[in-house]
Amino acid sequence: MARVTRSRPGGPISPRQGLLRVREFTLAEIEHFVDPEDKSHPKYKEVAELEFLMFLREEQMSGQSAKRIRLGEALSKRIVNNETLGYFIGRVYLFLTRLGIDKDRLRFRQHLANEMAHYAADCWDAEIECSYGSIECVGIADRSAYDLHAHSDKSGVPLVAHEKFSESKEVEKLVITPGSGIQGESEE
Repeated sequence: MARVTRSRPGGPISPRQGLLRVREFTLAEIEHFVDPEDKSHPKYKEVAELEFLMFLREEQMSGQSAKRIRLGEALSKRIVNNETLGYFIGRVYLFLTRLGIDKDRLRFRQHLANEMAHYAADCWDAEIECSYGSIECVGIADRSAYDLHAHSDKSGVPLVAHEKFSESKEVEKLVITPGSGIQGESEE
C-alpha cells in the first residue's frame, strides 16, 4: 500500500485543490463582438479611473508581485490591449467587489505568452486569493475575430456585420467576370 500511494500508511489525506475541482459551478459567458478596426468602447471612461492589483506578464517572468495600477494607465502604456478589453476588465472588477470579494485579495493576472491561445490578442484572469492560493474565477480575452472566421469557414456562410453610416457612402466597385469566348484556345 505504501508503494502505491507513495505516503506512509496512516498519513493525513491532503486533497490540495481536489475539493475545489470537484465542486459544481454555475458558469456564465459573454461574447462581445467588436469592429476589429476600432476596439474603442463608448463606456470605457466609466471604468478608466479604477485602480486594482494587476499581475503583468513581465512581473511574473521576473519573480515580482502584482502591483496596483489605474486601468487608464494600463491602457495608455499598452499593458491592456484595447479599450473594449479594458472596459470588461473594469466591469468584472466592479461586479466581483460588489459581490463582496475583498479588493485586496483580488488581482487580474495577464496570461504569459505560452498560456495564450494562438488566436488571442490579450488575455487576463481575475484571480481570488484563498486558502488554496490564487484561484482563477473569471477569464477575459480578446479573441480577435477567430470564432467568426472558424464558423464561417465550416459553414460557408459569411458572418459579418454591416455598419450603418449617418450619411450614405458611394463606393465604386470593379467586377471582372470572364466571358466564354475570351479564354485561350486549348492546344491538342
